This record gives sequence, structure tokens and C-alpha cells, in this order.
Amino acid sequence: MRQFADLVRQMVRQSDVAARWGGEEFLLLLPDTTLLQALTLAERLRAEVAATRFHHREQTLPVTISAGVCSISKSGSINELLKQADVQLYNAKESGRNRIAPRVRSQDAGPGPQTPA
Repeated sequence: MRQFADLVRQMVRQSDVAARWGGEEFLLLLPDTTLLQALTLAERLRAEVAATRFHHREQTLPVTISAGVCSISKSGSINELLKQADVQLYNAKESGRNRIAPRVRSQDAGPGPQTPA
């Protein structure tokens, strides 16, 4: 957990808030951030976690993350925002884990498969 927390601290801005939200769930609050910027950060964090060697008691552990990303601008309340994040998290997990949801299309993508931001 400490190694993950250190990694998150290195990737977020001073104005951002990172918090544990339960056993293995975490929240990142990113003020003054667009949904696309939040998705980009989430993807960078996902890739960095997957590439990092996490250690516990002289053992290397494979760690990946799935994340649900949403925007307060599309929510009427904090409860609605948390519900949207939770729905997106489960979408990421149901899509195979080690993913970010929602997935977004690149600007030049046509009707084919979606690519992450």
C-alpha cells in the first residue's frame, strides 16, 4: 500500500486529493481538470502501476489497477458522482480488469474499436 501511495503522490498535483476509499479502492479528486485530462492521468497511472515491481516481504507482487473516471460537471451531487465512478469502475473490471473506464475514442478513430486516452 505504501509503495502504491508513493507512486500516486508522484503523479498527482499538489492541489489533487488522493484518499483510500475502502479495502482496495481509492479516490482521486482532481480539481480544475477536464474529463479527458482525468482519463489521461488515470491511464498514465494504470500503465505506471502495471510496470512497477511491488515488493512485500522479499516477494515481488504483480499489481494492476482498474479505474472508473467521471466528471462533477455531469453530476448533481457528490453521491451521484460517487455512483458514476463506481459504475465506471465495475465497467472497467467487467471488461477484463487493468483498464480505465470510460474508454474514449482517439480523435482520428472511426466507428472501429475504442482506444484509451
